[in-house]
Amino acid sequence: MASLKLGLDKRRIKSDGTYPLVFKLTLNRKQLLLKTGISLLPDAYDVNSNSIIGKITNNGVAVYII
Repeated sequence: MASLKLGLDKRRIKSDGTYPLVFKLTLNRKQLLLKTGISLLPDAYDVNSNSIIGKITNNGVAVYII
């Protein structure tokens, strides 16, 4: 059985303090990370609902709205 989840790759922090947003594909207990090309601040991603807070700009960096 396969599962697909959206999440931040906390292993790879960028110089601007953002993390890459990736799809986590798990099949037969092996995990594959698929890059989305979007980087987010940790505050701009809600782990519980797997959603982005705010909007995404043209360069792929999320700007969250307070």
